[in-house]
Amino acid sequence: MPAPKYCRSLLGHETFSIDGSNDAICGYAPGVNISVAQTVEQYLDELSADWRTVAPGEWGLTVEAAGWPLHIGIALRDGLLRVQAQIAAANAISSENLLWWNRRLLLVRFSATRSGEPWLQLDLPTAAVNQRELDRMLGLFVLTATQAREVAQINPSEG
Repeated sequence: MPAPKYCRSLLGHETFSIDGSNDAICGYAPGVNISVAQTVEQYLDELSADWRTVAPGEWGLTVEAAGWPLHIGIALRDGLLRVQAQIAAANAISSENLLWWNRRLLLVRFSATRSGEPWLQLDLPTAAVNQRELDRMLGLFVLTATQAREVAQINPSEG
């Protein structure tokens, strides 16, 4: 599966994937000397995707993932840049798969609400936030969400 077109630095690099077919991840780049919020907004401005400021230090980003919109929440919280999105309908992906995938992934993790809605999260320390890390992080996030949604589409009765 090709990397999403809005993921600039991830193109040409391997990432950890749900199916375990790739084993490497892009390297770390040192931070830039501007505020984290400015860095996030500058990065979002350069994307060919819809985004909005929800509140100071909070943004919403909408991209396509496996054929339908993925609504991503991005927020600065407790020294972390936190990213999260609901990735499928309740019980569309079994809790066993979510747990198995969590053991195979770096940076991103799956969870589920009590009603069975699967979510994807990623936390990045604010000291590591720069344009390259944002691109790497969001590219990995959207790629993982896309792969999970494809599994939910292939196995609609999984849950």
